[in-house]
Amino acid sequence: MSTAAGERGGNAEDRTGHWSGIAQAYAASFASLCHGGVPGLLDAAEAAAGAGGLMGRRLLDVGTGTGAVAAEAVRRGAAVTAVDPDPELLTLGAAAFEGPTLLAALPDLPFGDASYDVVVAGFVVNQLGDPRAGVRELVRVASTAVAVTIWPSGPRPSATLLEETLRRAGAQPPPGTRLPAELDFERSVPGLGALLQEAGLADVVTAELRFPWRIAPQTWWTGIAGGVGVVGRTYLAQDDAGRARLRAAYDDVVGERLADQARQGRSGTELDLDEVAVVAAGRHP
Repeated sequence: MSTAAGERGGNAEDRTGHWSGIAQAYAASFASLCHGGVPGLLDAAEAAAGAGGLMGRRLLDVGTGTGAVAAEAVRRGAAVTAVDPDPELLTLGAAAFEGPTLLAALPDLPFGDASYDVVVAGFVVNQLGDPRAGVRELVRVASTAVAVTIWPSGPRPSATLLEETLRRAGAQPPPGTRLPAELDFERSVPGLGALLQEAGLADVVTAELRFPWRIAPQTWWTGIAGGVGVVGRTYLAQDDAGRARLRAAYDDVVGERLADQARQGRSGTELDLDEVAVVAAGRHP
């Protein structure tokens, strides 16, 4: 799910419980944004794994969510185990692929050292209460390679749109949505690379991932109204008048975006957003 720099995205990976009751809203909305990073994440994992890529490798998908990463890894020949800390999300993930699933959360995975050849985590590190501890745990249970994706700081179309929505509505995110400075890391290509290097990985390769995200405004709103992400928690924290202001602001911002798209000869009914993420992968030395 999309988060801005320094935000704790509300994932139960950090045991805050913010996923409780919102799995379906996430699956219907923000999940498709995260799915855009799946090919790049697994391409990076294959490169770090070396000869043969993921074929026949034991792969652990941490924070599987709707199971998109796990399903694609199976198609690439991996023997996949998937974990997630939320029971509802784990049910969705289990339906997406053939393989074992388990309730588990970073930074305490219930596996021994080097239990899996490859460990991947798609848009999980953004959401941890202690990102360094989480990445160290990913590295601990991997024998060969680790690959992760994050949302970077700086402007991204979806994040910018939501930030403008909150600004116009005069809505402030609830407390606890930002990490303390001593626990945070630089949400960037070099920052993510440094995080993996600090955890002990070698030959770390990082890159930007760019991909389109297209979503109907009402579909996206379903996730916001369902409490997904910082913007969703902000919405739910409002009184009735505040929620009405936030919805009106969203409609205005989205309407302006659609009108701009139409002037460019693009869709005037679906948001057409060119998204960017960061991927990093490394090998055990």
